[in-house]
Amino acid sequence: MVAYTVPASVDRHRRPDGRPLRVALIGFGYWGPNYARVLNDLPGVQLTVVCDRSAERLAHVRARYPAITTCETVADVLAGDRVDAVVIATPASTHQQLVQASLESGRHVLVEKPMALDVAGCDELCDLAVTSGRVLMVGYTFLYNAGVRKMKECMASDQFGQVYYLHATRTNLGRSGRTSTRSGIWRRTTSPSSITCSRTSPNGPRRSARAC
Repeated sequence: MVAYTVPASVDRHRRPDGRPLRVALIGFGYWGPNYARVLNDLPGVQLTVVCDRSAERLAHVRARYPAITTCETVADVLAGDRVDAVVIATPASTHQQLVQASLESGRHVLVEKPMALDVAGCDELCDLAVTSGRVLMVGYTFLYNAGVRKMKECMASDQFGQVYYLHATRTNLGRSGRTSTRSGIWRRTTSPSSITCSRTSPNGPRRSARAC
């Protein structure tokens, strides 16, 4: 994964006019409801649109968040000027196309891992984010876990010594971990890889890592 500097013009909490950042959520399946709950309660953010192809899932959205607009197509999300940023929580195979469309429409993007299914796709999206002056972030939430951050702090000490090998066991795979879908496999393997890279590289995650 390629890191880049957030444009100086980007205010992380509010729009230039001081109003809340308007966010759209694309995907209301397994993980989307968690994003909806957090975004709805987050200061300085207004969840304005939730998009999903399932009419049944959108019915759940309207029951829980009656003031939020719903739609079934991404084109409806990106049309007009009612959204500043999008959160993408859809199957892994759709991420690259959705991120590209969102960046090209001038929106900031937070996408669930993986950003794309190969390194070349990730590089293309990072380059697009830089040229468009938009923030692109991948949801590697475990990098901010208190235990993981403490581990990095300990490993940074000269007394720790050289790291040759890391081993980790994931004890709770979640619902996606009990399936053999490609999205489930991507979700299970990218977090350990990102944690390992960020702990062993002084400059953060490398471009790629392999998880078996």
